[in-house]
Amino acid sequence: MSDRARSALGLLGLAAKAHRLAIGVDAARDALRRGVAEAIVLPGDASLRARDRLLPLARHRAVALLVGPDAERLGAALGRPPVHGVAVLDRQVARGLTMYLSAQDRGEKVGR
Repeated sequence: MSDRARSALGLLGLAAKAHRLAIGVDAARDALRRGVAEAIVLPGDASLRARDRLLPLARHRAVALLVGPDAERLGAALGRPPVHGVAVLDRQVARGLTMYLSAQDRGEKVGR
């Protein structure tokens, strides 16, 4: 695993402890619907269901889509089983993650 991926997982772990994440596909989708998601992190091996449920709504809401490590590592960093989607609820955390993770589609929200 690269240093960037390790740093991103560390930042996600801290954000989880601060309750600044919506963890899981359904929670991330709910955060998108409520307009509180600043970015969406999908694992590199995200399921087709996760992509279908999160990508269109994130693009519609102009929320950055970031590709993270695989679902197993993402879940382990968050103290959970494999995780296929995470909504970042904090703008500063989202900005930090964009430096570590590759952006799949940058929206307007994170760049502000």
